[in-house]
Amino acid sequence: MIADFRLPVADWKKSRGSEMTWLRLSVSRFMAQFRRRRLEEQLAEELAAHLEMLVEEKVRGGMTPEEARYAARREFGGVELTKENYRDQRGWPMLDALNQDLRYGLRMVAKNRGLSATVVTILALGVAANTTIFSLTNGVLLRRPAVHEPDTVMMVVTNNRARGWSRLPVSAPDYLAWREQNRVFESMAGAASGDFTLTGKGEPERLIGWRVSANYFRVLGVSAALGRAFLPGDDQPGHGNLVVLSHGLWERHFGSDPSIVGKNVAINGESRTVVGVLPTSFRLMSFFGDVWTPLIFTPDDSNASSLASRRNNFVFVFARLKPGVTSTSAQAEMSTIGRRLARSYPDTNQDLEIRVMSLQQYIVEDANVRPALTLLMGAVGFVLFIVCSNIAGLLLARNLSRQRELAIRTSLGARTLRIVRQLLVEAMLMGLGGGALGFLMSFGGTHFLRDSLNWNIWTRLMASEVVVDARVLAFALIASVLAALLFGLLPAFQAAKIDLNAALKEGGRSGSSGIGKHRARSSLVISEIAVSILLLVGAGLMIRATFDQVHANPGFDHQGVLTAGVSLTSKKYQQVEKQSHFFEQSIERLTHLPGAGVAAATSGLPLSGSPQVRFRIEGQATVAPDQEPMARRYVVSPDYFRALGIPLVQGRTFHASDRQGAPGVVLVNPIFVNRFLPGQAAVGQRISIERDQAGESQWSEIVGVVGDVNDWPGQLHYQPQIYECYLQQPVSTMTLVVKAGSDPAALASGLREAVWSVDKDQPVGDLEVMSKWVDEQFSGERLMGTLLASFAALALALAALGIYGVIAYSVAQRSHEIGIRMALGAEKGDVLRLVVRQGLAFAAVGVAIGLLGACVLPRLFEGMFQDFKVSSGMIFVITPLVVTGTALVACVLPAHRATKVDPKVALRHE
Repeated sequence: MIADFRLPVADWKKSRGSEMTWLRLSVSRFMAQFRRRRLEEQLAEELAAHLEMLVEEKVRGGMTPEEARYAARREFGGVELTKENYRDQRGWPMLDALNQDLRYGLRMVAKNRGLSATVVTILALGVAANTTIFSLTNGVLLRRPAVHEPDTVMMVVTNNRARGWSRLPVSAPDYLAWREQNRVFESMAGAASGDFTLTGKGEPERLIGWRVSANYFRVLGVSAALGRAFLPGDDQPGHGNLVVLSHGLWERHFGSDPSIVGKNVAINGESRTVVGVLPTSFRLMSFFGDVWTPLIFTPDDSNASSLASRRNNFVFVFARLKPGVTSTSAQAEMSTIGRRLARSYPDTNQDLEIRVMSLQQYIVEDANVRPALTLLMGAVGFVLFIVCSNIAGLLLARNLSRQRELAIRTSLGARTLRIVRQLLVEAMLMGLGGGALGFLMSFGGTHFLRDSLNWNIWTRLMASEVVVDARVLAFALIASVLAALLFGLLPAFQAAKIDLNAALKEGGRSGSSGIGKHRARSSLVISEIAVSILLLVGAGLMIRATFDQVHANPGFDHQGVLTAGVSLTSKKYQQVEKQSHFFEQSIERLTHLPGAGVAAATSGLPLSGSPQVRFRIEGQATVAPDQEPMARRYVVSPDYFRALGIPLVQGRTFHASDRQGAPGVVLVNPIFVNRFLPGQAAVGQRISIERDQAGESQWSEIVGVVGDVNDWPGQLHYQPQIYECYLQQPVSTMTLVVKAGSDPAALASGLREAVWSVDKDQPVGDLEVMSKWVDEQFSGERLMGTLLASFAALALALAALGIYGVIAYSVAQRSHEIGIRMALGAEKGDVLRLVVRQGLAFAAVGVAIGLLGACVLPRLFEGMFQDFKVSSGMIFVITPLVVTGTALVACVLPAHRATKVDPKVALRHE
């Protein structure tokens, strides 16, 4: 029987014949790892029984029991060696070794509770920061749209390089031509945004909605949760009285009534039949909506020969690739179609380039957050690097205290690879513990992000996608493993380089190996300081730029102003005269509200990015239509400039007599005059503004120049602006502006009542105090600054901890030297300066390296963020001072301990 234990694997397989295949052998080996205790007991019993058999055999041969036992042991050989040989044949040696390493590593982690708790806590902070930001990145950049097979759903847009425009919607004639001529898409759908009003139940509500072609939901692969989506033919004339509701609107306004399908609701003053309710998962960030109605083109919309219709770009085009067709092939064919249309319609299509991009790519680009998220991921990556450097320093110090243990293991035959593997397993155990704690902490960070992203409907929609899911868990696990490898490899390899003579010599001081480890720790601390400089400078730049933007003069006074959006979508306001009359009456009633001062209306508030229009100046050379100058266009009421405190620079503002039938008048801003009328008197000049609708151009006279106003938040340079009077050019969607005498919020109910007194079915949306609204425009920048500042502060604290650790360890190692210095007459001040000088030397090198890297940050930020500019270079002066001061504080405690060294004790110990 004992021979079975000594058989090699090949002979054992041969002896067993075909009773067990190699697959079964491998499985049995694997399962043996989980039956270890029982197998070990059986093995011990088997060997003991065989020994007893040999003893009995010797006794029968005439030996005494004691002589028989010694002889049996000599004949049998080493029991433990026999067990090891059997184990090698029974299981997988690598798994056995790993199992031993794990058990030993767990004992070492439990034995060094203080160090283990410190490592786990520090690593948890780094993993939590990285996982929190990754949850935001995952929700915004990586999450795939909730449509069927999203990789095959494309957006087809146009770029105009001559104008610097990208991802534009297209005109109806272009969309129809694309749909007819392409051979790479299964189908192509169109969508156009629109304003919708829901009335008939409770207060009227303004909705976000889309007019879509009948195949829109089929192209996206989205089915209705209740009822149905649109069917072929629903987008033809005479079939437009249908509507599909979002799940949120169905719950909010209709109380989740399942019988809503088939009922009629009043939308834009018309009765529409609800045909379906979409699932709650359908939330396309760039195309969020409450309602969807059929997109029906009018003859004017689809007139391919009309210049006005070809310039009216309002259709967003969705398409699904045919099986086997790639996006590259689709791009090639659509480019060919684009060149063909450019030859046929050079006035409108000459500079247009067709671009095919995935729906996910479009949504990511439209969110315009990639630079910010890239910066944040880089920042938390640096924080994790500092964390790993700190932990590596702690493990280097810990391994020095284990040199004797490791030397004994090496002298007994342990190879370098085994030592390294054992130390890496210990690091991995602490890494996984820190990762688990960091993952739990990330729930709090993710909750903070969701609460912070709440300043408008789009950020709230973005926040709803920020969740801790399986992908975030996988990221936390990968980050923990990589961190453990990063902070475990250097200490492990350093510890494996053991000088056995020095390590085993009783009382011997560390030699070159210790010096090498000290240099490694010093290098890690210097890198921590350099990285913390980068983070602090980056955070300072972002905070300073945000401060400059928030406190810059936007060109208007937003204090004490209440605003509300009104969109006249009902059929009764199709005539422009009725639109003008509605706003005129509403402004009149608002003026008489108690506590109200001036009331006005505008097609777009400052900082909201009013659209640009082409125009011509009378007497100047005619240029191609697509080369005409452009300016931001605002349609306002006469008192708009008084309500927002925009100064009159020259001429006059609008009068009540500037209405339809009177000569056209416009106002411009100084940058318009400087750019297009240099050295000329602006007042009295005439311009013609391009209209979307067909018809002859109408010339308007410039009657005044008003102050420059920012068109978007953080704008560095003013843009040309043109103001038209709403009495002459009525629009259906405007924002009411009321200047209050004291508290503008107190006028909210009065504003609603004033509008409803003109039309009880007219919803009032986006009711906000303007100062709060302006403040919200910079919420994203403030959140960025807050996060970067938090990460920079964490990095600085960790760097200070690293400096403290290195100096404290250095003091402990140099206690003999310090004792000699003090015995020879060195004062406490001398020792204090000696220790502090060492710490400040680390700080100086790290600061110098960090500042060199930080010099590229302003230009990098300018390339990443629009209108990024820092007006002060003091950040590059203050940051090194802060880091140096922190390093000085971190050196004080170890330096103070050094002054307490007793020379007699230090020398006696040596």
